[in-house]
Amino acid sequence: MKRDLPGTKVQIKPTYSKEDQSFVKLQLIVKWGGEFTHSALYQSRDLGENLRKDLLIMNRSVFDDVKMYTSSERRVSATADIFSRAFLDIEYIPEGIIEMRKEMLDDSNAAKEQMDAAKSQLCTLLKPGESTKINAIWPDDVPEPRIVVQEAIELMKELREIMRENFNTMDVESIQLRWCCSENPNLFKERWEKLFEDFCDVERKKFDPSKVSELYDSIKYDALHNRQFLETIFVKQSEGNSASKVKKLYHMAKILFDFVAPQEYGITNEDKLQIGLLTSKSLIQDIIKNLEESKTSPTPCTRLYFTKESHVHTLLNVVFLSGLPTRISKNKIPELDYLTQITFELYERHRGLSGDKEYSLRVAFSPGAHDPNILDLRLDARHCLNVAPRINLTDHLPLDVALSYYKSRVYNTDIKPKNVELPPVVPVDKDNITSLQLSKSF
Repeated sequence: MKRDLPGTKVQIKPTYSKEDQSFVKLQLIVKWGGEFTHSALYQSRDLGENLRKDLLIMNRSVFDDVKMYTSSERRVSATADIFSRAFLDIEYIPEGIIEMRKEMLDDSNAAKEQMDAAKSQLCTLLKPGESTKINAIWPDDVPEPRIVVQEAIELMKELREIMRENFNTMDVESIQLRWCCSENPNLFKERWEKLFEDFCDVERKKFDPSKVSELYDSIKYDALHNRQFLETIFVKQSEGNSASKVKKLYHMAKILFDFVAPQEYGITNEDKLQIGLLTSKSLIQDIIKNLEESKTSPTPCTRLYFTKESHVHTLLNVVFLSGLPTRISKNKIPELDYLTQITFELYERHRGLSGDKEYSLRVAFSPGAHDPNILDLRLDARHCLNVAPRINLTDHLPLDVALSYYKSRVYNTDIKPKNVELPPVVPVDKDNITSLQLSKSF
């Protein structure tokens, strides 16, 4: 049944010996689901239309030279396709506009050893019976992570029994008549049984921190697309319509996710920067190259990158940890959701008729289609969350100064960030924008 679903895929993951790099074992992973949703279609199209309107006001010439780069993943390339049609206001994409760049935007094993080490440290932080110092952000009014994990496991055991009982006693087919993404009650149950198994049926010392993201994503997905079924199948029939247990699990999952997800890309700032440079080096180099070429080009341009969440985490870590002055701290950044955006905006300014040109760079960010209180929302049939507006991570900085921070890290040379007094803000006339450099993740 699942082999015919559009999102079904098979992954092969080999493991090699650290000593002599000899082959040890081969892991075969079969996944279903994960295809481009109907809400993603609306969201990516709306974002393309809104960005087009913004740029038409600022400088319509940026549409004269547009190139887009995407990873090979189905959802990412589908997002690029829908977005680009709306952004360019065309029905068919001309050849050469969208280019697939696997080596730059697909998953990378360049930092596998470092990320495995981070995962091992996370396992220790979540392991029962050990008191560990938490250096990452953790709510003061919440018990330490290992306790929250145990409480989530106990709650999931209870919810598993409720779900099984309801499947045995209720007409589950009548709970929710419309399903998204080719799913049905049996696939819902199978998906959640796997989650329950990963949390409830494994030895606590062997708990996998990556399962936190799977739990959180599943609750969010069902809150958006299967709300009626979610708030029925996990409620005892004798308790009426109370979905308090589901909301409690969501709250726990979000707290754990906000802790685990950023730490998967490094526990310390040094680890985060190293992993960021190893996995996103080619992407950052390409952004730098395009910015420098745009500076000398007589015409404006737009470059957009469509990639996975992992690349945005690592790129964002480099943005914050390169030393570039930012207006907010990394800890203030919310979770990265669908249509997260990091933008690099290059501005050109003339001082008088014969004055030299000045170039400034501004970096901005949007967490994408995000809402922290998803179970309290009432959605229409589109099942859409609004994409959050971008906020400026930096002021306008002289381009050469801004790029020197990245070059000193990315190229691993003796280039040091220029020790100059940065202006508070470079005033820029919007009509003089000559290049907009975008890096987006979907």
